[in-house]
Amino acid sequence: MVLAPTEPASAVLPSCGGATYVNWGWERPATGGIPTTQLGDGNTNCTMTVGLTSYGVYFLQVALRQCYGQSIAADAQFGYNTREALRNAQRIHRIPDDGVYGPQTRDTINWASSVGCNSFDA
Repeated sequence: MVLAPTEPASAVLPSCGGATYVNWGWERPATGGIPTTQLGDGNTNCTMTVGLTSYGVYFLQVALRQCYGQSIAADAQFGYNTREALRNAQRIHRIPDDGVYGPQTRDTINWASSVGCNSFDA
């Protein structure tokens, strides 16, 4: 009997269609953003890949630019340059460098804020 391969967990998550502002505690409110399923809903269990356009993509691009020095546009469009920039960040953190954003990437990469870069659980 041959078993079919299972889909990765991120494949069954909804797309990150929005973002929510995060207060990291030691800075003024609304200074950093994290991708969410809808604008401001707080559900960060979502996925992003090539072809998506959203506020979530914008905040990911800002983080990749500010925290990882990636030369990409912050235009809210997840294209091939964003995918390669994300793969670079994933390699830095030694997580699977598939260029797909999901919960493991969310929890691992640093996010831009007014006072620097923070991890999601800061």
